[in-house]
Amino acid sequence: MSDRLEIDGAVAVVTGGASGIGKGIAGALLDAGAAVVLADIEAPVLEEAAASLAARGPVSPIRTDVSDPESVEALAEQVFAAHG
Repeated sequence: MSDRLEIDGAVAVVTGGASGIGKGIAGALLDAGAAVVLADIEAPVLEEAAASLAARGPVSPIRTDVSDPESVEALAEQVFAAHG
């Protein structure tokens, strides 16, 4: 049995994904085979994080304010449009 998480083909949305623990989780998910959507309020940091993770797999940055229901709804709509 392998200790490695394998989730090939999955899509993961990581809120707070532009830095810290969120960015670390996003990297682990990419390494496990998932496509990752980084959601964060800090647009410049978000773009930088996406660029630094892109070599590890498919990553899409979407500026999102999780305290704003309309922003979260827009995130969900974009994720479903891009990934089904």
